[in-house]
Amino acid sequence: MKTRVHLSRVMMVSMLSAASAAHAGAEPVGDPASSPLSGPRVADEAMRSLVSRDMQGRFQPVEGRPEAAALARIPIDPVRREAARRVLEDRASALRSHLVEHIDMLRAWTDASLAGDEDEVRRIQIELYQMFEPEGDRGVLHAPLSEVLSSAEFAELERVLDEYWEAWMAAEAGDRMMDGAVPENLEQRLAYRLYQQELAYAYESTLRPVQQRLERDQLALGVDDRLVGHPQMPEQDRRAQFAHQGLLVADVGEHVFL
Repeated sequence: MKTRVHLSRVMMVSMLSAASAAHAGAEPVGDPASSPLSGPRVADEAMRSLVSRDMQGRFQPVEGRPEAAALARIPIDPVRREAARRVLEDRASALRSHLVEHIDMLRAWTDASLAGDEDEVRRIQIELYQMFEPEGDRGVLHAPLSEVLSSAEFAELERVLDEYWEAWMAAEAGDRMMDGAVPENLEQRLAYRLYQQELAYAYESTLRPVQQRLERDQLALGVDDRLVGHPQMPEQDRRAQFAHQGLLVADVGEHVFL
């Protein structure tokens, strides 16, 4: 009998493996322009750049949203910086809510992963993405950030982000960029990759604790871990397991976003 692994393990392997392909960490630094020893503008721009390469010259993506990394590097009024931080938090909260609201789709994702149905996994992933991000645009945070930053601050943010995206796209395209041709939908594919990483973070902070509680409580309920989700799982155990899981998810919906 094939043992079914838990939702948390399957979901995190699937989400994090997709996200890790896009990102290797780049540590944000403080505002270089705040120092009285700041150099000329060209030096400031170099210090604020998000473009980083390893010893072999390979492009190193930042960890998380590039907007967050860029905001950490440019000089911003403290009040407006706090407002920008809330914009980033609002997005993270919205994605956590999205996961909880569509828990049934995550279960279907898990079932497809366990069955080895990669086409169905991709279909569910894309459907979740399109429900949350209909435009599929890299600049999903530009509008709300433009509303809280000054025109000069937002212009500098856009400059840093444009430089970063151009370098990232060139690195991903490789030799195909030699003649100036950008591979079709490359920017949209990278925006989707960013979303996958955000999705993994949201799952880790929201639903993984729920699943861990569920696993502990299954032991207390006497549910056979080896049969969770299996067709031969006793009906009373199945009802108990899913009823309890529903209560835990409802509890997340009430408390995790406060």
